[in-house]
Order: sequence, then structure tokens, then C-alpha cells
Amino acid sequence: MGAGSFIQAGHLSFQHLDWVSPYLRLEQPGCLVLIADGEIKALISIEPENPPVAWIRLFVCLRDGHHAHYFSQLLQRSLPYLKSKGVNQLYTLSLAPWVEALFTANGFSTETHIITLKREIEMEPAQISTPESFSIRPMTVRDLDTVQTLDEQAFPPAWQMNRLSLQHAYQDSNYCTVAIAAGRIVGYQMSTSTFSFAHLARLAVAPEAQHQHIGSALVQNVFMDCFEKGITTLSVNTQSDNTTSLKFYQNLGFQREGKLIPVYRKDL
Repeated sequence: MGAGSFIQAGHLSFQHLDWVSPYLRLEQPGCLVLIADGEIKALISIEPENPPVAWIRLFVCLRDGHHAHYFSQLLQRSLPYLKSKGVNQLYTLSLAPWVEALFTANGFSTETHIITLKREIEMEPAQISTPESFSIRPMTVRDLDTVQTLDEQAFPPAWQMNRLSLQHAYQDSNYCTVAIAAGRIVGYQMSTSTFSFAHLARLAVAPEAQHQHIGSALVQNVFMDCFEKGITTLSVNTQSDNTTSLKFYQNLGFQREGKLIPVYRKDL
């Protein structure tokens, strides 16, 4: 059985909230496979995207009671590769108790939590008040290089997207826009939608252009797009310790909802 078939076989698995397909992750150098007696026992994907930070993207193993052993072995084997790439911090999410136990047993500690906020769109949003100093237009594939640079400026390394993830996010999103000021991109958003539900997947404003209502104008533009498509609920994720982000979204009518997702970090 190949690695691709292995991840489809209903084994015990953990997958990061990732734009990139797990099958593409299997082709990267940061995918390690544990084989014994000619059989795949487990695999892990830890390909660095933005050193000095990397995320555990995928872990799959047999349901034979040895998942803790498999995880520890693969993690230890991955460390030399991560260090060779300049990685000194490894991050991961905990989506289930058994996964959380693996992380704590291998030296990870809680860094923060991801929270979900939601806003109902029950009526036509108020008219967007966009200052004359900037405008909003649809994003194109030609914008991605500039958007990546902006993303790197707006987020710390752990929360940045490299070009591969950014391209997949663009392709998988239903509504993407950029804010233009003085002829250059100073902000962007990417949103996904399914039936009556939409998710504001990415929002960033260049540091020098912040506090000029660009971010709120981009979100209000998403409100209008949702209304025109008959979408009634818009959600967004942020970190529980990001008080600026929380205040921004709450001022736009978002309310906290759902459980917290722990984010773990291990210093290498």
C-alpha cells in the first residue's frame, strides 16, 4: 500500500486546517513514513512553509494502540530535517483529546487558542463608506506576489502563508478582493462559502495603511457579497490573545461562538 492509499484507509488520523491537499503534502521532503515488516505503520507531514516556524500538517497511523510510539518516533526523526531548514519552533493544533495527549507527551505547550466568531446577515448591510483615498476591486492571480509580501508584513511567521498555500487559498475561495491606494495593494481578503454559510478565511492590511478603515471596508464589502448571494451567516477565526483582532471583529457585529481550539508550540 502506498502513502496515498494509506491516508484513505480509515486509519487514525489528524489533519491540520490546511489549504494544501494532503496528497500534495505527501510529495514534499517533510513527509516521513514509518515502515516495519514491509508495512506502513504511520506517516507525518511537517514541511516548513515559513522558517523559523513549521506546522505539523498531517499524522496518520494504524489503529493498533501504538499511535503514541509512532508519533514520537516520527517526530524525533523529523527534527534534524527541520533544523536544517532553519526551523526553531514547531506548531500544531489540537482537534481531539487523543491528539492533545500526543502533543503534551512530546514537549509541546499551549501557545494560544483559535476562536470562531459569527455574524448573521439578516438584512441589507449599511452602505459602504469607502474613503476616496482607496478603492476595492476583485483579486486576480497577478496580484498574488504582492499579496504574499503584504501577508508577510501583516502577520508573524507562525500565521503567514507561503506562495503555495496562498495560491491554493485563492483557488479555493469564492470571493477575493484587494484594496488599492495610490496605485498599489494595501489590503486583501479571501472568503469561502457553502450554501447559506460563508467564512472570512483571510484578511490583512499593510502595516503602514492600518487605522484608515481599510480592513472594515473590506469586511463590509464581504457583507454585501453575502447578502447578494443569499448567505445568512459569516464566520471568522482569530487567536484568543489577539485583543486587537477581537475588538475589530466585535465592532463589526461578530460574536464569539463555538469551542476553543488549542494551538501548541514546541521549541526545537
